[in-house]
Amino acid sequence: MGGVRNSRGRGGSIPGSDGNRGPHRAAPVPMKRLKGGGGGIRSRLAVLAAGGVAAAWAGQDAAPSSHLVFDDHFAGDIIINEVRVPEGGEALHTYYEAPGWGGRAAGYAGIQAHPRGHNYLFSIWDHKDHAGPIRALYKGPGTETERFGGEGTGLKSWNFQLGWLPGTWHTLAARCWPVGDHTCHAFWVRSGRTRRWTHLVTMDVAVGNAWFEGGNDAFVEDWMETGGKVRTIHLRGGWKRRLNGDWHPFREARYSVNRWEL
Repeated sequence: MGGVRNSRGRGGSIPGSDGNRGPHRAAPVPMKRLKGGGGGIRSRLAVLAAGGVAAAWAGQDAAPSSHLVFDDHFAGDIIINEVRVPEGGEALHTYYEAPGWGGRAAGYAGIQAHPRGHNYLFSIWDHKDHAGPIRALYKGPGTETERFGGEGTGLKSWNFQLGWLPGTWHTLAARCWPVGDHTCHAFWVRSGRTRRWTHLVTMDVAVGNAWFEGGNDAFVEDWMETGGKVRTIHLRGGWKRRLNGDWHPFREARYSVNRWEL
């Protein structure tokens, strides 16, 4: 088993009252490569977590974001990852992200420990190639959508009604497909307890062939300076489908921590 933990750092705080940050691709430190067998990282499980470090300046006590960037350096149309927040690994104001992707419809998805409850989040950023705004074509029961700004702009969706449970595996699946000169992006979740799939949202992106570009990532983020609390996410069963239909299991990942938050 591998691990990533997230806790208080001595750098600047993480902006955003809803945890809806832009893509995380900046200078990682330290870097560590995790390897695994045929079914994913370490064949079974990778762990991202964060624990407490005393802050040097008052008000700058957010846990530094911890990341895993996987080995899918190609375009694809489906991404799947299984996530679990273990008992004792939940902290309020935490975004447990997986998956996250690049490209002309870059975005991310995951679960949050939010003041309103346990929610699922799926967001896509605007891109200069888009011919129009991102639109929600379908919203599942309880799904809300709204525009966001701050670190980039785009459309986000969240769902508090369905909820997620600590100590339970949840499968997150995102799929994209072209429709004329547009691309649809959709998000489904499956609880390991109910074993039922739920379609939460489909978004229309006004550009053609906006695939999931690698490398897919996962991270743990404290967006409200609560770095004294430990937060943990378990990951397994990561897959991405190539455009030719072949499936790629996540076998390796690079671990990093945001340098500016240390």
